[in-house]
Amino acid sequence: MRTLTAVVDGLAAQVPHNVWVKAPLSTEGTQDEIDWQDITWLRLSRAVNTMASWMGRHLGEPTGNEPVAYMGVNDIRYPIVILASLKTGYKVMLTSPRNSIEGHLSLLRATACRKFLFSKELQTQVDHLGEKYDSLLAVQVPEVQQLLETKSDGEGYISRDGNGSTMNERETLMILHSSGTTGMPKPIHIKAGVIGSIETLTSMPVPEGRQNVNDELYGSPLMLTMTPFFHIFGINIFARSIYHQGTLVLLPPGKPPTAELLLHAITTTKPTAVVSAPSILEDICNLPGGLNTLSTVDSVFFGGAPLARSAGDKISKVTTLLNGIGSTEMFNAPNLIPADPADWEYFEWNPEAGIVMEPWPSNQRLNQKLPMAEMVVKRKQDDPKHEYQFVFHNFPELSEWRTRDLFEQHPVKPALWRYVGRADDIMVLSNGEKLHPVSFEQTVEEHPWVKGALMVGAGKFQTRLLIESHSEQTAFGREAFIDQVWPWVEKANAASPAHARVWRSMIALANPEKPFQRAPKGSVMRQATWQLYEKEIELLYVGDEASVDGGSVEEGLLETPDIGDVQNIIRKAVGSVLSIPPQDITDTTDLFSLGLDSLRVLELSQIMSRRFHHTHKKQSSRYNCSPRMIYENPTIKQLSKPLVGATSENLPRKTSISREEKMSAMIHRHTRLLQSQPASIPSGDVKHPRPEGGGRVAILTGSTGSLGSYLLHALISSPNIDLIYCLNRTTDAPERQEHSFVQRDLGSVTNHGKLKFLTADLTQPLFGLPEYDYIELQQTADVLIHNAWPVNFNSPLETFEPAITATRQCAEFAFSSGAHIVFVSSIASVLNYPAVRSFNSIDGNEEVAVIPEEFETDNSLPAHQGYGEAKHLASCVLAKAVQIKEGLKATIMRAGQLAGPVHGGGVWNKHEWLPSLIATSKEIGKIPISLGRQHDFIDWIPVDIAAMAIVDLTLSRLDGENQVAKDALACFHILNPQVASWSAVVDAVREFYAEGDMVDIRAVGFDEWMGDLVAVGERGDGTEVERYPALKLLDFFHGMGGKGSASGSLRFATEKAVASSPAMSEAPQVGGQLMRKWLEGWAF
Repeated sequence: MRTLTAVVDGLAAQVPHNVWVKAPLSTEGTQDEIDWQDITWLRLSRAVNTMASWMGRHLGEPTGNEPVAYMGVNDIRYPIVILASLKTGYKVMLTSPRNSIEGHLSLLRATACRKFLFSKELQTQVDHLGEKYDSLLAVQVPEVQQLLETKSDGEGYISRDGNGSTMNERETLMILHSSGTTGMPKPIHIKAGVIGSIETLTSMPVPEGRQNVNDELYGSPLMLTMTPFFHIFGINIFARSIYHQGTLVLLPPGKPPTAELLLHAITTTKPTAVVSAPSILEDICNLPGGLNTLSTVDSVFFGGAPLARSAGDKISKVTTLLNGIGSTEMFNAPNLIPADPADWEYFEWNPEAGIVMEPWPSNQRLNQKLPMAEMVVKRKQDDPKHEYQFVFHNFPELSEWRTRDLFEQHPVKPALWRYVGRADDIMVLSNGEKLHPVSFEQTVEEHPWVKGALMVGAGKFQTRLLIESHSEQTAFGREAFIDQVWPWVEKANAASPAHARVWRSMIALANPEKPFQRAPKGSVMRQATWQLYEKEIELLYVGDEASVDGGSVEEGLLETPDIGDVQNIIRKAVGSVLSIPPQDITDTTDLFSLGLDSLRVLELSQIMSRRFHHTHKKQSSRYNCSPRMIYENPTIKQLSKPLVGATSENLPRKTSISREEKMSAMIHRHTRLLQSQPASIPSGDVKHPRPEGGGRVAILTGSTGSLGSYLLHALISSPNIDLIYCLNRTTDAPERQEHSFVQRDLGSVTNHGKLKFLTADLTQPLFGLPEYDYIELQQTADVLIHNAWPVNFNSPLETFEPAITATRQCAEFAFSSGAHIVFVSSIASVLNYPAVRSFNSIDGNEEVAVIPEEFETDNSLPAHQGYGEAKHLASCVLAKAVQIKEGLKATIMRAGQLAGPVHGGGVWNKHEWLPSLIATSKEIGKIPISLGRQHDFIDWIPVDIAAMAIVDLTLSRLDGENQVAKDALACFHILNPQVASWSAVVDAVREFYAEGDMVDIRAVGFDEWMGDLVAVGERGDGTEVERYPALKLLDFFHGMGGKGSASGSLRFATEKAVASSPAMSEAPQVGGQLMRKWLEGWAF
């Protein structure tokens, strides 16, 4: 393949006066004063040789494959520096001026680059860079005109590439970098084979009657481009101009590209093709005469970011609109020109490219309604030169390249695919729900007032929307702006699942002085923009009780409404939230049976509160229609009674209902939905054989977490278990499981003969599985170990509604399959025991409440926290299930504090309360000598021992002959029967850190330790939580209080568990040896 420098020098000799580029003569003046100059092949060749000589004088000769960085305004010095670097032997790294200083530093360090060329416009940025990067040789390059005015033909310059006409396809030609959209930019070495393929790409075969997009891209005689040369597409355009001699038209460097500037350039230079950013094309559609001007060019190319459908539809009617996609790593994905111009936003891949669209099964839980797939490039075995598979030039060791780009299939043309975003864009809410925000954002961005839309909510319970407006629209004010945009948001909401919907009150406008961070290709840099707006985003999550507009329920209540008025308002609000006709909702319909979930309850609560606020706005206290009230009154008839009472002229009043009554209502709602008959599933003649070994078949939910991983390992290790089905929400569960096993030194699960992974949604009928898979579980499973559960000790009971629903679905599975259910509960479900039960005396010395290994339906037993209450409710659902279904068995495992493992290399999670306490104590130099009477007795059980105990007890319940095995419902406590003392833990910690004079930690009273911790937090600036992680758990430690129970301590009986579990009976006591292992693992 011919070198770029050889081709340029050859053209300078053969056609010296042919034009390579039309570029503005000056950057000064208005756009109407632009004077375009022709830069010929001879002038380019001379300028390259001049730059090569200049580099030799200022940089010296390169050592080996030494890199040199270049950053400048987007003018012809980028191509000149690239070609000059090839001649001098340097590997040029092209960096974007839009990178942060940290981004530049990351690239320089990753490539060991110490030489940096720049144009004078970027002097300040380079000065800041030099302050943070030692020994950086930064040199300003000559001005464009200095390079172009040279008369030397460079004959005296001896090129380091030997002026050779060919190049090694595996040689690094230049270094580009990733966009940094999801993090720091990363250097990517572009091999000669990639650039050389640009010369031969026009010979790529196509199906009969079709044409490649690249044929049009490379065949245009005069192309106006605004693509930056440091971007891979800019390199494509630059190399195309050399290999295919298509003249380029460049915009004035240093000026922001605008629709007006592009239209002026089209009018004055008469190009046959235009390459533009989508945002500029969208602006052109809104300018008078914009589409008429675009109609004068043969083709318009865009890429790098989506183009609004409304704009694309207009442009495709006046010219050929062509879409391109690629990446720095893979260069280009060859696609065909659409057979129907109306399909301009879809891609149809050239068969020679080896592109495979692999199904992305999680789309059913995202906001996509059509089949979605990831683009994967598979190496073609019959093409060893991978002539049209560019990525394998850059990564020759790979057999496939997973792009992480997601596409939606055309509803009726299966060969067509529309880009919807990156797999990296998938957002996970705090409740585990997933969504893909790009389609939502694109819909909102179709509004002409919207410059950019960014959905936020990762790690939160609900989504919010941040909108960047065009500058001229900011004068209208927030409410007027949202009034205009709201129909587009509603359109996006209508196409999205409930958890992805955005309420009107959850929209914020971006600050015009803080524009969204964008990659060179124009796409929003999601992570960088999130960080830029971190404070504003957090404010969106402050005061969730703020008023909202439900969109279709506009009227307030009458001053003296009757119950019919209230029921009408409720009906309309419910219809709005659930997107169903209000007339279809009867007064006695259970709203939860219509699809009301925890998120929609919150939305309904706020809509109703707003309606009542309209009525009572003169009162000092606003009536609050809380989520709790809706849970307790799940029909319109029931909910209207407390609400109509609040509309009198008296002060607002709330219903008086205890937490026990609330739990009873939730239990009743779930248990009445239990079915006593097997699920109605068409099974046909399908019969799934059991494993041949004769052992048990188990289902495990939530296998990828800490306890889940050890449970899975214990099941795999048991000779009595032949097959394990792992049900997890995510499609990448096998990969996550492998990572978890390797991290914990548990071996490998890859291709394990005992395992089958299924992607499931336990809250859905049939677990969200295909019928075939569900039937297989029904016919083969002996036991279902339900371990999946959200861990959040601060959330109210209502937020655990999906988890309780999942437990009910497990019970319904047991009805139809006969499988035994094992539920991993928590001691939090009975921590209020001392308040409602009597104490016993031990040795006449201390009063102790001993909780038996029995299940009680008493709703006063759980701790006063949503987590413990929800575990109790789920257990009650199972208790009711075994009453309903004769022969059904269930086991409740109440797990206590799970400590680090005894065996292997696993580490106790550093973020839990004990590691946080120890890390903080090391920094403070003090550790509490007591945690209070309740917490000074250590019954922590190592997590791997707990998992083995659960499996022991499960098998005992399945195969045992004693009475415990025969009981329909059994309960066990998973705690350490070998109780230790907190003082032993303190001694072990002090001894460990005293070794080698590391640090002396004093044992002090709890109040003194707590006082020091509070003082650290008060004098800090918010960054001290990393050094003193116990600050994150202040409320927890305050609750510990150092006092213990006023009347006695709490113990858990373990005799039944010990009698049936060898692992429990042999559990090691927490002492010096175990503490040393965990301390070494934490490495504080």
